[in-house]
Amino acid sequence: MNPKTLTLYVSPRGSDQASGLAGQPLSSLAAALKRLRALRLAGLSDIEHIVVLVEAGVYACPEPVRFELEDLGSPDCDIRICPSGPGEAVLVGGIRLDGIEPHEGAVLKVDLGRQNWPHGPVTDLYCNGERLRKARYPKADARNPYGAGWLFVPGEQVNIYQPGFGSPTEFICADPRPGSWRQIDETEIFVFPRFNWSSDTVPVQSYDPATGRVTLARPCSQAIYPTDRFYFQNVREELTDPGEWYYDKREKILYFIPPEWADELVLTVPTAEHVLVIEGEALPPENLFGGRIDEVDAGGPLALGMNWNTKPLGFVRLEHLTLACSVSAAVLIRHAHGCQITGCSVRNTGGHGIVCLKGRDNRIAGCDIYDTGGMGIYLSGGYRSPHAGFYRDSGHVIENNYIHHVGRKARASSAISANGVGIRIAHNLIHDSSRTGIHTRGNRNQIEYNHIRHVNIETSDAAAINLCDRDLTQHDTKIRYNWIHDVLGLHLVGDRWETCHFTFGIYLDDFTSGVDIHGNLIVRTPRGGVFTHATQDVRVTNNVIVDSGRDLLFVRRWGRGLEYERLGTHGIALTRNAYTGNILASARPDSVVYAVENCMDEDWTIDMKDNVFGRNLFWLAGRPLRVHVSQDVGYDVYDRWYEPFSAWQTLGHDTDSLEADPGFIDPERDDYRLRPDSPAYTLGFEDLPIDRMGPYRSEERASWPIVEASGARETPVVIEHFRPATTI
Repeated sequence: MNPKTLTLYVSPRGSDQASGLAGQPLSSLAAALKRLRALRLAGLSDIEHIVVLVEAGVYACPEPVRFELEDLGSPDCDIRICPSGPGEAVLVGGIRLDGIEPHEGAVLKVDLGRQNWPHGPVTDLYCNGERLRKARYPKADARNPYGAGWLFVPGEQVNIYQPGFGSPTEFICADPRPGSWRQIDETEIFVFPRFNWSSDTVPVQSYDPATGRVTLARPCSQAIYPTDRFYFQNVREELTDPGEWYYDKREKILYFIPPEWADELVLTVPTAEHVLVIEGEALPPENLFGGRIDEVDAGGPLALGMNWNTKPLGFVRLEHLTLACSVSAAVLIRHAHGCQITGCSVRNTGGHGIVCLKGRDNRIAGCDIYDTGGMGIYLSGGYRSPHAGFYRDSGHVIENNYIHHVGRKARASSAISANGVGIRIAHNLIHDSSRTGIHTRGNRNQIEYNHIRHVNIETSDAAAINLCDRDLTQHDTKIRYNWIHDVLGLHLVGDRWETCHFTFGIYLDDFTSGVDIHGNLIVRTPRGGVFTHATQDVRVTNNVIVDSGRDLLFVRRWGRGLEYERLGTHGIALTRNAYTGNILASARPDSVVYAVENCMDEDWTIDMKDNVFGRNLFWLAGRPLRVHVSQDVGYDVYDRWYEPFSAWQTLGHDTDSLEADPGFIDPERDDYRLRPDSPAYTLGFEDLPIDRMGPYRSEERASWPIVEASGARETPVVIEHFRPATTI
């Protein structure tokens, strides 16, 4: 070992009173940090590397393991935490339950009140590392995990964009079953309210059996509208099936029925908000030309930035550890720099998998992230002063991860959400996300070489890759060389739930501008391959879009007055965009090459003169090329029709484009490489680097080869909607 390296050892057989040196291991990572603080106080000026070697085993972390400011590394002395040998080193942010005793029938119980339980309410329960379900009504069905087990708010379906048809705090349940529950205020509802873009889990305050009115203890994120789907959970009377549990908050008693597959019962309850926290320092604001430096974060206003030039702290690297069982995210990195999480497995979280807030040059690579309550990864960072023209990249990287089955509790979650400046998201494999595969906001981000499939399982109006900036100053993102296919999208259309509805491969929503969409392979997406909504300076070039819904490319302006309402401008939406050099092919009988919406001038003629369309190759399996046109003539009411492609070309568009079979090598087996004689080459088409799309072999990978978990691909979503009575 390098003489300038300090090595500490951790073992399940260690002792917190040990030195932590070779032959005298400590018993926990928290003890190793405490020992490290003591050594640093004694003086470690000549140490350049600190290594903590963790022996295989399970380490209970009932409280978060915290790297405080004095524990962090620096550019002169980094900290590496990794296994000491073969086997899995697991940090569990919870407590294994003892005192299991019979209750009645198959139901067992753990009396936490009698044990003087010092922690808060039980939020999740795991048996042998598998998440168990809260007792619920209607019941879930493992054979149809996304589509079964729903109630529906009574009433006729209404236009979700029109206000006034519901309340965020109450609704009617037409099923009388809640009237038989004794402790209604112990129950919760899970609901997809109104727009089907978000989900809520909210405690029930009361239920009126005479009217069926359910009153909630706090508001949902949106009003609950007629036909919205929901279920009740944490219901004592519904604790009937193996693998279910119920927590009595008054008595602090946990009731459960063991799953049938459990040979032994190892019950774990999360108690730590996070398994591991790396906390840096929020530095003072930086001033530039009398203006402020903004940080981009999700959902809220732009926040004041930090001084970039102060000496950074962080430089903690976690390698090939397993982090599991947390109330919220398993890992939280905040205001720290140069941190890396590589080759780790993150699972069984109540919130997101990994959260990285602000800081710079942090990297999440080679991890397997799954069974998360929320997103797989949420990350933010970077600085911007758009009016001064100043941008500073965060240097954050999310690379070579396998992320699947996210959004188990917040069931409208993206696999990756990254907001900021200069973030790279590359070579990730993503599937079975309740909402978007990748969602970003900000400037100068790169989304490249990812493989995304079977996302948007439970929501609609989204995409595999979705940007929604609503700000013309957030620009210069590149989306290139991604392999996207078999996107889903669940929405009620009339009386039928469609499982492939109004979702896209790539979706630039609400004025997202200055984006390059280049070299992507997009196949079998429900509504279209690429959707650009009221954008500026977007370049859609050299993409292959195949069998993607009705509209291979969809372009849309805002309806009457909405541009002024949102931006305070007139006539700048959907300008200076270029759609060139693409291959658009479909064998679907309803396909069109373009859909244009709200793009009519005063003479009722298509107005796309401020955009460029050319050198594209079209093929609809011999059917005539068409353009689908729709125009807003009222509140979300459209006049719709088709135009022949010759009328489109008369406007000056695609006059140098071709209609011909592109010559894919084997599209039946998803081989969309081109034969040497493909006419696309005459238009200057460049071959896509298909072999580089998705994860790659690396010592940093948590697992290789990746064995993909089963999900919506193997168990399609089926949801039935029976219109309930309007009253009980």
